Amino acid sequence: MYKIAFLISILLLGCTEKKMGTRPQDRLSEYISLSFNVKDDSGFRDLLGYLTGDAKARLGSWSEDQFYEVFVNSKRKFERLILKSVKKISETEVNITYELHFSEMRKGKTVNIKNRKLCRMVFENKKWLIKEVMNIKELVEFENSLTVP
Repeated sequence: MYKIAFLISILLLGCTEKKMGTRPQDRLSEYISLSFNVKDDSGFRDLLGYLTGDAKARLGSWSEDQFYEVFVNSKRKFERLILKSVKKISETEVNITYELHFSEMRKGKTVNIKNRKLCRMVFENKKWLIKEVMNIKELVEFENSLTVP
């Protein structure tokens, strides 16, 4: 009887850990998904829970107006996340190179954006946290734009 209960608890723990994103790339994906779905002030606290170090300090210093402009009121639409590489620096630190594709409205026109970024993540307090994110490359394409040489 105890063996069965032990096995069930192991299985439940395994499912729970996977859902919570025990891998750094899972945590990064959760953060990005959350950032595109922020609806109110509670999203600010939720996003901070994924950050540490400079990244947390930068976001933490934003005014409510800045936060609303970027996360709540923006007309961004998530399209896809492509993980390019995960490089283990140590047992508690990884670098993830990824590409983020999304669209947004600018001056009444749809703009498609592709960002290639480098994210440094560290393992603190039994979870992976984003310590720093740097832009590597950004491509901005306006839909239906006419250019004259």
